[in-house]
Amino acid sequence: MIKKRNYRVTRIKLGKREKSILEFKIEIMKLEGKVQEKDEKLEKMGKILTEYTGNRNETDEFLLLNSSTVPSIKLVTLPDFEPFDSVFEDIPSAGRGWMVIQRRIDGSFDDIIVSNLKTGCGDLAGEFWIGLEKLHRMTTNRRLELYISLVDFDNVSAYARYDHFVIGGLEEGYKLLSLGKYSGNAGDAFRSHINETAIADDFTVFSRSWNLKWWGTGNCNLNGIYKPSKVMLNTDDGIWWGNWNVGKRYSLKSCKMLIRARP
Repeated sequence: MIKKRNYRVTRIKLGKREKSILEFKIEIMKLEGKVQEKDEKLEKMGKILTEYTGNRNETDEFLLLNSSTVPSIKLVTLPDFEPFDSVFEDIPSAGRGWMVIQRRIDGSFDDIIVSNLKTGCGDLAGEFWIGLEKLHRMTTNRRLELYISLVDFDNVSAYARYDHFVIGGLEEGYKLLSLGKYSGNAGDAFRSHINETAIADDFTVFSRSWNLKWWGTGNCNLNGIYKPSKVMLNTDDGIWWGNWNVGKRYSLKSCKMLIRARP
């Protein structure tokens, strides 16, 4: 009798355990179903977004969306900011995915008024400035590096690269706050411009005040008056970069500034 009673108790305990395991399995199946349902919704939303914007390419702080039949032009979206188009290029010696923020090639930028420097101006295919407010938002949201490409009228090229580019906000006059470490063969001409503002408080001032189109006038200026030929500059009103050009302040044929998230 004793053995039989023990057997029945064991059977009851095993039954409760099996029931508990079954309940856990049912709960797991419900959770898996919910996860699958969410995955399906996300996949569906992704397909809808792709139909409107093309392939997506996400970063930590801003989203790049194909918005043109030209592969190099993408729509950039920032938090609490209107989306804008920008040009992206690959640099053979520096890698892929660089966003063009400035380009000078012919002087069409010369008549730009200071107020346009804040919002951006020019032609994506020509002389172009991305805008100080965009630069501020991008460079303060994540760590970006800066690449500056220079070409003189003898078609000699050089570059300057900085690994931590930061621009302050409007209340600071869009001050150049940081450049990080320098590398390149053009010389570290930008370093002395740290803590210089890019614009004055009065946005109605016209661009003939050239020092208001760049961060100070100490050792370089890539937003000055374009010279159509090689000339030695007597003032800081041209496009020049330190003493890179055979140790003298000669005007540059072209220049370009690009940014990219640190790899």
